[in-house]
Amino acid sequence: MNCGFCGKAFDEDSSQPACKQCPVGSGCGLVRCPHCGYENPGTPGWIAFLKRHLGKKTGPDAAASPLERPLRLPVVQPRV
Repeated sequence: MNCGFCGKAFDEDSSQPACKQCPVGSGCGLVRCPHCGYENPGTPGWIAFLKRHLGKKTGPDAAASPLERPLRLPVVQPRV
């Protein structure tokens, strides 16, 4: 995950917990950046699900995630 304030990358699982004095508690879903302390919104569950399941492909494009691969469009010959 990249911080929305400082732009540095960090792992969402090893980030600092959000403020414990907040009346909302730990249910807000904010993730604190370990570099600058900015509280970023966490990754929604459905996006994490897609990343886990779409990222497990094998083949020539397995190194890049499906969202990072170039789009391959079919070549259409013009009709004369």
